[in-house]
Parts: sequence; C-alpha cells; structure tokens
Amino acid sequence: MSKACEQYTLPVGDADSECFVGVKKAGGAKCERCWFWSDSVGTHEGLDHVCPRCAGAVVAKGGLPSP
Repeated sequence: MSKACEQYTLPVGDADSECFVGVKKAGGAKCERCWFWSDSVGTHEGLDHVCPRCAGAVVAKGGLPSP
C-alpha cells in the first residue's frame, strides 16, 4: 500500500473471488467547467483552467477564437 489518502485497495465480493478495486487520488488539475481531473487541463491557449473538451465547447459557442 502507498501513503494514506493516496491509494486504497478494497475487496469486492467473497473471499474466493480475488476481485479488487483500486482507488487513488486523480492526477492533474480540475477543469473549472466540468470538474473533470486531467493532466491536459489548461493546454488550450486562452483557456487556462478548462480541459480540451470544454475548450472545444467554449470555442464552438463563440467564447474564444480558434487557435
């Protein structure tokens, strides 16, 4: 196991299933528009706090000109 609050492994089902679910802190930054966590947030010029998907939506709606 890694440090507390960074990763947990939780057993799922019965003891014989050997099925596990991993949970860990998301990397990157949170998009201010959709709250998706990603390393690609802020990669669109002029939209420093949104993910590429939201940047595309903002540009499509006329929020900023296309690069």
